[in-house]
Amino acid sequence: MSGVDFLKNLIAKKRKAADDMATESGGSKFIRYADLPNKEREKYEKGQDELREKDKQNKAELQVKSDEIINDVSDIPRVDAIKKLRERNLPVRLFGESDRDALVRLRKHEIDQPDMAVGWKNEYQAAMNKAQADVIDEIVHGTYGRQKKQDFVYMDPVDEATWTAIKKRAEAIGLNDDIKNDSIVVHDFMLFILSRWHKDLDSRTLEHKMSPAGRGETGHHRQVMEDIKPLLRDLQRGKVNSDIRKHLVNITRTVLLDHNYIIANNAYMELAIGNAPWPVGVTRSGIHQRPGSSKAYVSSVAHVLNNESQRKYIHGVKRVISKCQDYYPADPSKCVEFSK
Repeated sequence: MSGVDFLKNLIAKKRKAADDMATESGGSKFIRYADLPNKEREKYEKGQDELREKDKQNKAELQVKSDEIINDVSDIPRVDAIKKLRERNLPVRLFGESDRDALVRLRKHEIDQPDMAVGWKNEYQAAMNKAQADVIDEIVHGTYGRQKKQDFVYMDPVDEATWTAIKKRAEAIGLNDDIKNDSIVVHDFMLFILSRWHKDLDSRTLEHKMSPAGRGETGHHRQVMEDIKPLLRDLQRGKVNSDIRKHLVNITRTVLLDHNYIIANNAYMELAIGNAPWPVGVTRSGIHQRPGSSKAYVSSVAHVLNNESQRKYIHGVKRVISKCQDYYPADPSKCVEFSK
């Protein structure tokens, strides 16, 4: 299309728009300035009516599809259904409702709100509130200070003899490629630090526990314990990925034998984000092989990006290293952010 044809089409469109707004009187057409806002308003309302009608049709189609899906919904364990209902802040069971009815209600909410931000919550704040509620509950029921059943199995006793035994076993870690032994030593090291942390928190006074600082400390511990559970479980079973286990063995050996927290922190950074020269572990972003991508080994992979569970327990590993430095400090030249 040439420039002249383009101008002709544009003039024709403008002329047609003017004719739509023009008023005929005495054989001549003219446009009243007062009619311009009304014409624009009518055009806008007409467009909105069309959009509303289209939206109504889409909703009707979605309702038919959702009814078909709900009728064909397959059963899931009741425990999973309860968990999903609580994630959406919905009642676990309504009056006179069967398990099947509750499952259908859950499925209907999942269809109506598929993009709901499940899990987008402040986990640290939730841990703080839970810690305060537990202390208040113990005081009300008169069980404060007594030995109670824990949700997590801590190491006992937490003393220097146990720590020395773990260090002795760590001398052979990573040398013979013994997956089971390496995993158990890493597991015992982390569990010992977490158990000592828990013991120190329990020994505080009631005033300190209820203070904002005390609630913050308890919240940090609870959040780390919840996040690191999958890692400890896999370590105990010896089923941790070989690349992640390699980094964890390196961190554990550096902390227990060399007492060099700076090198351990560098090993943690390799575990978390890798040291690849391209952005955070990306080795192939298209259909073509990237030059140098064959050199991307374990140290180049950003494990923190794999999934949410790994991101959480890798962050928990960092807190374990920091607490270990607090309990067993080395020379200032070997510590991260050393403070006397």
